[in-house]
Amino acid sequence: MSKSIFTCFYSNDHQLRIWINKRNISEDNFIQEIAVKSENNFIYLRYLLPGISEGKYNDLTLKGLPQGLHDYYTTHWNRMGMDNESNEKKVKILYILVERGEPISLNMIAEILDEDEYDVKSVLNDWIEYVTPKVNEEERKTYYSIYHRSFLEFLKGQDKFDKNRKLFREVNKSMANYMAKEIE
Repeated sequence: MSKSIFTCFYSNDHQLRIWINKRNISEDNFIQEIAVKSENNFIYLRYLLPGISEGKYNDLTLKGLPQGLHDYYTTHWNRMGMDNESNEKKVKILYILVERGEPISLNMIAEILDEDEYDVKSVLNDWIEYVTPKVNEEERKTYYSIYHRSFLEFLKGQDKFDKNRKLFREVNKSMANYMAKEIE
């Protein structure tokens, strides 16, 4: 990580400075460690530094921060409790975004899953760092897609997203039924 990128974050972010100072870390040591941990990947920095600032890593030391972008995604996945059965709805929504591969409306996701739009929007808001909302002014609808290819690849690599799972066979069937209904 170049010193200029860090300086930009550091000088404009009081909470980041507090996090660093509470751990008695020098600026140079922080820069060196984060450069190693980020594997010089800007996307990692784009997620991690604001996360530190928002207090998401108050329980971690500098050494405890994720190593690389894949580890960052894994840490977030675990912190969101995505392996818990209680988060099945979240998994289904992310699965639809992965399977669809192109922007999809909130309404369409809700209809496919037979869920309330508010609940779907709430899940998408939990993943807003990774999901891009784009407003189509003409249709007055918001469409969602995975923000960055690296996150899409991470999701595709999750065992939870195995297409052969009964859960996803049902979601794929619902997607097919929805599309057939739209064609009629």
